[in-house]
Amino acid sequence: VLQAVVAVRQLDSIRQYYATEYPDDTIRLLFAGDFNSTPDGPVYELLSTGNLSKTSSCWKLDEEMAAADIVLLPSGGRLVNQSGTGLTNYTMSKSSDGEDRGFAGCLDYIWTDSTTTLHRMAPRPSLGLLTKYGAIPSKIAPSDHVPLICELKKG
Repeated sequence: VLQAVVAVRQLDSIRQYYATEYPDDTIRLLFAGDFNSTPDGPVYELLSTGNLSKTSSCWKLDEEMAAADIVLLPSGGRLVNQSGTGLTNYTMSKSSDGEDRGFAGCLDYIWTDSTTTLHRMAPRPSLGLLTKYGAIPSKIAPSDHVPLICELKKG
């Protein structure tokens, strides 16, 4: 959570600098990658709403960290998830006792500010293709993450 706050605030600081340098232009914010947070997780909540309450369960994970209400951006802004919440990571496998283990879900996102919208998104591989050779990475996917490819446009 704190890494996301620091990163977004730094990106917004850079955006504000260039907005001052180029006042006639709209400077957009784009933040994409592996956030290690599912859509029901605290990082997703923080980025999508702009806030995270001190009552969030994430604060209970580290007893040495004091809980705090966090506002992502002083301007009250939030980010928009342009990539959706479909499957981006699949590492499921069967253990020797036949139990499923690993992870299957969404961890990767393309976030923008509200001045940008999604024009189109490349389709993600189907679950059948991802599981054809077990989990990913595999001979058809060099990473355990599915690439997110999109075309954005001015909002």
